[in-house]
Amino acid sequence: METALDAHDSATAALDAGDYYSAFELARRERAAEPEAVALLMCGWVERALAGLENQKIEHEATHSYMAFGRWCLGENTAPAFAVPDGNRKTRLLLIAGNHTQRGIPNPLPGDFDIRSIVLVRDEIAPPAADIIGTDPPPDAVILFDVYGPRVPECIFDLGVPVI
Repeated sequence: METALDAHDSATAALDAGDYYSAFELARRERAAEPEAVALLMCGWVERALAGLENQKIEHEATHSYMAFGRWCLGENTAPAFAVPDGNRKTRLLLIAGNHTQRGIPNPLPGDFDIRSIVLVRDEIAPPAADIIGTDPPPDAVILFDVYGPRVPECIFDLGVPVI
């Protein structure tokens, strides 16, 4: 486990890399409550994370987007920052979760969203982005739940959309 944690300079760096478990562990070591709660949210414990975040002063602007996403996962009618502002089409999302973080995939699907989701079993590597998307238009955003490193779909960052 130490080698995974050593891959990041801080909890915030691990969050930025999408390595939410390492971000959680590093935030606990750093006694950084806000990154710890954000990492917990992205690891799937949405209710507890939001409760913690709502009781503290938010210092990082991105935390507000994470909180909106968490509320959205709980079925609240909050539009995440990546929602398409015009009403002409649904916001397309690609959600990729590990087996233990699939709780982050909302059910039932809230609002005007077209969601494609993939759940990876332990040590499974996602197929390349082109294989996932096929001939469909690219999503408006990709959300990875505890999927990082070699498990991230090849070329997912080349889609030109936010990868959260």
